[in-house]
Amino acid sequence: METFRFGNGVRLIIDNMPSSTSVSIGFFLKMGSKYENKSNSGISHIIEHLLIKQEKDGITVVELLEDTGVSINAFTTKEYLCVYSKCLPEYCTRVTNILLDILLNPQFIDVQLETEKKVIQSEIARYQDNFYETVQSNLIRTMFNDHPLSMDILGSEDNIKGITTADLEQYYDGHFSTEEMVISISGKVIGGMQDEKIKNIISNIRKKTKNNKRSIPELIITSAEEITYRRTYQNFFCFGYPTISYLHKDIVKLLTLVQILGVGSRSVLAKKMRGEEGLVYSLHASAVLYKEGGVLLFKLSSPFKNGMDRILSVFKSTIYHVVQKGIPDGDFLRAINTIKSHMIFSSENNQYRMLESGKRLLLGIETEKHLDVFDFDKSFALFEELTVENLNAFANNQLHDEPSYSILLSN
Repeated sequence: METFRFGNGVRLIIDNMPSSTSVSIGFFLKMGSKYENKSNSGISHIIEHLLIKQEKDGITVVELLEDTGVSINAFTTKEYLCVYSKCLPEYCTRVTNILLDILLNPQFIDVQLETEKKVIQSEIARYQDNFYETVQSNLIRTMFNDHPLSMDILGSEDNIKGITTADLEQYYDGHFSTEEMVISISGKVIGGMQDEKIKNIISNIRKKTKNNKRSIPELIITSAEEITYRRTYQNFFCFGYPTISYLHKDIVKLLTLVQILGVGSRSVLAKKMRGEEGLVYSLHASAVLYKEGGVLLFKLSSPFKNGMDRILSVFKSTIYHVVQKGIPDGDFLRAINTIKSHMIFSSENNQYRMLESGKRLLLGIETEKHLDVFDFDKSFALFEELTVENLNAFANNQLHDEPSYSILLSN
């Protein structure tokens, strides 16, 4: 894996995988809901939709690429926007050129905007019907307490209705910067002439600095207890504890703790709440992390007959037991082995490698000081250094307070 930085500020990752039969290409920009405000919330996501709806030579970019078997898609997070594609190796240069063109010379057209507004309203409705997403979104919004990270990526229907193409152009011009663009290419990258063509294309991009000076405030995470009601067959729960940034030196401890507590059927919470109590069908733990901080989340659902108080009691007592009694050696070793295995499994997928390497470079996650998912020797050494005693101390620090929660109860 090689990284290049050009005079215009653009950074390029070339990750050649000779055994691969395809290439994944991603373009990463620092646009997302973290850089929005209440009046333009959702604008980055609208831009994402419209970027790949553009036309070239009378047909849409999607049609142009798909006619040669190339796939294209895009997504928006709270911290960045990504347009990505998958193709056969011989199309790598052509795809890179086409995607660069839509990012460097975007055309936001009124008719397309009005159509995509309707599509996004449908997307919002779909998320509102996903009750796991609902409780997570509600919890983060409350815990992050009016910080830009508290805003939903999709925005609100009212905001979206009022956004114009002029708003899109102004926002894109203010936030787009070649110095904050990362291009990540992973897979069977044909060396020699193709590499040089791609580098030449990128080096000739005109330098562009952002006009909008971003100032992200400190993230102060507050406790939250929120209950809402919907007509459902189950009650949905999301519990949260404030946790570290993805830049923190203890990231290996956090990943191990997440695995032990709530990932898989042999996790501590699954064994207790499903295996012993029969209260849930499934549950899942995850760490939602940003530069400013994060939340350790636990999502689960249970038939309404089990009641809210019973779930709260069993969840809290299970976490309390971990804090008081510590993590069993067997759970500790199994978690580390599972994480190592998944790192290796993921590394064989060129799309995962493209997405992960592009994100890490854009967000400034320094692999010299933190977990490097592509350097197994270095990463595995960090896990070997971890002890049960150190992890128990970390768990005590993370979990000693009462959890915040968002609950959606069946009515």
